[in-house]
Amino acid sequence: MSETSFAENCDTVISLGAHCETAEQIARFFGKKTNGPFDWMITPVDSVCKILEDDGQHLGQKLVAGWQGKSIQCNYYGCVYFHEFDRIDDGRVLFDIDALTRLREKMLHKMGTLIKSYRSSNNVLFVRAHGKSDAPGDRMQTEPLRSADLNRLVEVIRSKAPDLNFRLLFARADGRDNESFELNEPLAKEIIVREVRNPQNLGWQGDEETWANALESLGFVRAGVDAS
Repeated sequence: MSETSFAENCDTVISLGAHCETAEQIARFFGKKTNGPFDWMITPVDSVCKILEDDGQHLGQKLVAGWQGKSIQCNYYGCVYFHEFDRIDDGRVLFDIDALTRLREKMLHKMGTLIKSYRSSNNVLFVRAHGKSDAPGDRMQTEPLRSADLNRLVEVIRSKAPDLNFRLLFARADGRDNESFELNEPLAKEIIVREVRNPQNLGWQGDEETWANALESLGFVRAGVDAS
């Protein structure tokens, strides 16, 4: 199936992190929000693999507050819950039993939505962004991403949905963040690499035009644009 044909037949677009920029740009381009556990978490690739492998059954568990109480680390999956808690004026999170209960219920619901989404689809575009965040505890600030990590992610998706036709768009950040990506083995055939701008002055949302260019290069049409 050609990339244009895949785009025309794509049922679902799913964010696989690494941070909130991915879900934001999917929503801007397609005109509707995503609803999965990776939309707002800070998730290195190995964290995404672990969550997909066990259907996220430990989401919202084994959490610790760190970095002067300004970030919540998951000791099971290795991800960071940076946006999921209310905060007081000095930036510390409100980390109590009620907040943890709400988080657990929310994340399990989001995981259930993600699983149902790819299981009920024939053609899925998974989208993974590259580039570290400035969130305290983000391991991607110091750990390089390797092509083997992306290939492992593809393997996990295949194991969870053997009959699914899918692509993994890897939106690679340009500039300084490119230095933290290592092509240490050939990429799986399902992986498509496109560069997006990641200038500091744009903030967490990223660059809408280069994201749109990346998706349009695969044959997708921006919401509100006449495809004819």
